[in-house]
Amino acid sequence: MKYLILFTLSVLLIGKVYAQEYTPTIPDTSYVLIPISESCKNIVFTDSMYKAWNTASIENIKSSLLKDSNECLMWLIPLFTKGENSRLLFLKTLNNDSLITKEDFTKGFFIIEEIVEGSMLCIQNYFIVSRENMIKKYYFRFSNVNCTWDLKMERVINKYKFYRFFHKIKKQNRNDNIYPIQKFIVTKFTEEKIESYVFACDGCNKYINLFYKMGMRCKKRQKNKQTH
Repeated sequence: MKYLILFTLSVLLIGKVYAQEYTPTIPDTSYVLIPISESCKNIVFTDSMYKAWNTASIENIKSSLLKDSNECLMWLIPLFTKGENSRLLFLKTLNNDSLITKEDFTKGFFIIEEIVEGSMLCIQNYFIVSRENMIKKYYFRFSNVNCTWDLKMERVINKYKFYRFFHKIKKQNRNDNIYPIQKFIVTKFTEEKIESYVFACDGCNKYINLFYKMGMRCKKRQKNKQTH
């Protein structure tokens, strides 16, 4: 009995060492940025909602991997598990700039995240929300120099075309290469649930293009002009 116990302990110890040696190291990015509750002057999008958003994206990735192996999607799981900082910083921007309200969760809103590879890597997000019976798209671009999300443009978009795009994209027919797009994530937020649809490397290129082809009226954010 004594030797059996020693043998069992040795096997467990070897297994532990083996796991430590061969388990890939995942960088911990969870706390590089201060949590929302400690850093925002206006808190509408909370830390718990942020974690729920990450969880929704992970669950969608796992569901997609059961259908089709995609290494690009697999690399996203550790980011959302530990906490993806550009996403967290974006939520702080929505809070601090008072662009999001509690009523938006009742009506429902969307966040689209995109990374496009070209002469330079372009990281951009879209906050899509109902405003005065219209659908508005706020376009943000991430500044690598300042590590900030900068609001570049506001647009009114066609309501029916946008919802047509969303219903198409949520079917997730992954049959196209979406290069130069590296990542395209569409998430819908309501009081009841968060729906997240994640595409990386491969995706619904035909339906992603619907997002770019929607008729829009451009309304740029203008700075106060000084009179001389």
